[in-house]
Amino acid sequence: MELIDILINTTNSKFEFSSEFIRTLNERTSDVIISKRTHPEIIKLFYEKGSQWSSAPTCSLKTIKLPKILQPLINIYKYNGEGEKIEINIQNELCRILQEFMSKKPTCINVLSELDAFEKNYNSLINAHLYFSKNAQYLHPN
Repeated sequence: MELIDILINTTNSKFEFSSEFIRTLNERTSDVIISKRTHPEIIKLFYEKGSQWSSAPTCSLKTIKLPKILQPLINIYKYNGEGEKIEINIQNELCRILQEFMSKKPTCINVLSELDAFEKNYNSLINAHLYFSKNAQYLHPN
């Protein structure tokens, strides 16, 4: 299972990088960074310099591992003053996979291949969610 690193803030403050982090990042790359939590250069610099150097004074950044298949399904939010938590919206994705399968109206000839593809997508998603649920302390408690 392919994993990605994602940055979260473990304190009850705004997600921010230190000024040194931003300056060093700007020296290293001219990329337009869309995701400040998962961009490869950001993650690389974070691991090189550490959390204390990378975090703004009022925040404490930490990386967690997330199965890549779940990346589009995450929602990061503040949780009762304890920093950020991650919620995975797996139900909507499972419904989307089922709806896609049902809309294809497979014929007898291709029903097995369509069913196999559906089962692989479904099992991959479930296995990734189970892995993350067991290994991430920052998952939403519900």
